[in-house]
Amino acid sequence: MQPYGFVRVIADEGASILPVLKRVASYVSSADYKGALSQKYLNDILLAAHAAAKQYKGVTANFTCTDKPVKLSKQQVRMVELLSQGYRNAQIAEITGLAIPTIKTHTSLAYQKLGVNNALDAVLRAKELGIIQ
Repeated sequence: MQPYGFVRVIADEGASILPVLKRVASYVSSADYKGALSQKYLNDILLAAHAAAKQYKGVTANFTCTDKPVKLSKQQVRMVELLSQGYRNAQIAEITGLAIPTIKTHTSLAYQKLGVNNALDAVLRAKELGIIQ
């Protein structure tokens, strides 16, 4: 956790702060980033902001609404769980022993089934559906 841990102060902004946080997250996850902001702390803020944003209409509009239950394979669930912990593909490859193309296949299939286009939305959607904790 970052010093002082101002998660609530930022997260309480809800839907209005999500685009900014997503942009910061993409910058922090880049190889060029050398700052002190940790990916874990940023993920905590993103998840809290998403939870606060649920009270505003349209926040989850980018999720496809389907009456069919989402069924992910064990590997797809594992990939989403690891993504929720802030790991990137190379780190997931080290942890699981799988090749990066295999990881990309599992994650892209999970994204497709969840109706999302990126890791953050996949994690949020999977949490919303109770697929991951």
